[in-house]
Amino acid sequence: MNPDYMREFIQLTKTNSYQETADSLFISISSLSKHISKLEEELGVQLFDRTTRSVQLNDYGVIFLDYAKKITVLFDECSYAIKEKHTENQKTLTLGFPNMIGHYGVVETVAEFSRLHPDISVSIQEIHDDQIGPMLDSGKCDIVIAAECFLDNSIYQKTLYCHDHFVVIMPKDHPLAKLKRVSFEQLQDQHFINHDSPIEARVFQKFCKDYHFEPNNVMNISYSSTIIRLVKQNIGLTIMSLVYVQNLLSTKDIQIVQFEPTLPFEIYAYSLAQKTSSDAKDKFIGFLQNYKVII
Repeated sequence: MNPDYMREFIQLTKTNSYQETADSLFISISSLSKHISKLEEELGVQLFDRTTRSVQLNDYGVIFLDYAKKITVLFDECSYAIKEKHTENQKTLTLGFPNMIGHYGVVETVAEFSRLHPDISVSIQEIHDDQIGPMLDSGKCDIVIAAECFLDNSIYQKTLYCHDHFVVIMPKDHPLAKLKRVSFEQLQDQHFINHDSPIEARVFQKFCKDYHFEPNNVMNISYSSTIIRLVKQNIGLTIMSLVYVQNLLSTKDIQIVQFEPTLPFEIYAYSLAQKTSSDAKDKFIGFLQNYKVII
């Protein structure tokens, strides 16, 4: 029985909402639903009474909740103990990052670190946005480089990796394209194509809430190349981080306009905030604090 699914189950009991739980865990509703169904299949019973709007624990769910909390605590303690023993004299470092973060000079950063510390073997792997916490918890990654993802500071520590910021992408002939900067107020009546990137969207949604801005999203699209084609056809504007746009896309026929005020999109190196740490991890964190990332 997957302990990560149990954690999702525990969170769902707190919100009674698949949408709210999926958002808080940076996973899709369909993934969450499959994971809960898998638990129910293994147990042979339904854990919730479901309606079209919410879910409520039933009697079976109440029983399972108590044990799920105990199991996840024990699993975390076990993982920590094994990880602590394994990392005492570790000379290897496993670094993970979501696909889009590859545009932020991860390979170049690792290469420079390896040049300075040839005694440390570094491996890197791409992970999904919803795997950041689990990969660190399980010890499969020592460090994950990712955008701000609002992880619990008592469990995870973060070190600034690099700065970026959000920009507005629009056709070159759009009335606002002549401006160097645009405000939320000027974007109030515009149509938007939402880039369906969980972490990037999560950070931008926080700014929208802070500035009381409700984007009029006419489409939700995962592939950035498709979004840019739609923007070029005047279907709507889109919001992306600057480095991602510059590295991935041809800027022909589109205009990149800055926000006023600047909306930061910061990248961090996440690791477990544990008492015992490996020499390799400590050296990499120290390296980042004095290294200028090349992007």
